[in-house]
Amino acid sequence: VLSGAVVNLSVQYDKTGIYGFRENEPFGVMELDLKLIDVATGVLLGETSIASRDKLTETDASNIRLGKPFPPKVVDKLQAELVEPSLRWISQKVTAQAWVGFILSIDKRRIKVTVGRDTGLPLGAELVAYAQGQRIRSGGGRILYLPGPPGGRLKLEEFEARHAWAEPVV
Repeated sequence: VLSGAVVNLSVQYDKTGIYGFRENEPFGVMELDLKLIDVATGVLLGETSIASRDKLTETDASNIRLGKPFPPKVVDKLQAELVEPSLRWISQKVTAQAWVGFILSIDKRRIKVTVGRDTGLPLGAELVAYAQGQRIRSGGGRILYLPGPPGGRLKLEEFEARHAWAEPVV
């Protein structure tokens, strides 16, 4: 789950020159706080703040300080500048995590898990498997199972369409 919020949208000035009294150009700042949470385990995978800035005219800066809203074009540009660094950060965090699967059945030394060819994982990939946890009823009345304790690390050996056979990694 990705959780995010805009925590700052403000007018700021570059302080240049002696004591910051020369060439103080206004700019708009938008800052975004992001948190990435693994819902299977409840673990916080990471959190960060990302900011973008764009020059403002002195008139726009004065209007904003007097209570008028930010010009929509400035807000759009600030938001657009946050997209690429946000996606890069999310991608890095997700890529760094081991895949999670659930154990469906065990046949001697082979373990059937909920990761199949449709995930795009290659044979030999490792994942963390969790046992079936507490049984709960969803708001819609369906029976769901929360993740239980980790069952261990598994190595994918044989794929089916939506399942795979894996062996324990020792």
